[in-house]
Amino acid sequence: MTVDGPFVSNYFEINDEVIHRLIKFFSIPRKLEPVKIVAKIDRRSLAIRYRELIDQGCVKNQADLARHLGVSRAWITKVMNELKRGRAR
Repeated sequence: MTVDGPFVSNYFEINDEVIHRLIKFFSIPRKLEPVKIVAKIDRRSLAIRYRELIDQGCVKNQADLARHLGVSRAWITKVMNELKRGRAR
């Protein structure tokens, strides 16, 4: 069996135009589904660190902390409530 041109398994003749179209087709990133990354956050440790930042005077209060971190005040409250739950246990 002789091969005179670029043949694949003797079934397909692939010329330069086809190669370029295949490269273009497969190298274009397709629109991917967003992947939800779920990270486990130890809220108690986070709450302790937030409390330290407030106590050290790095931020004035929880609202100021939320502004600096770029999160909602509700999130800060939710995390800080872990300290209250820890004392009650």
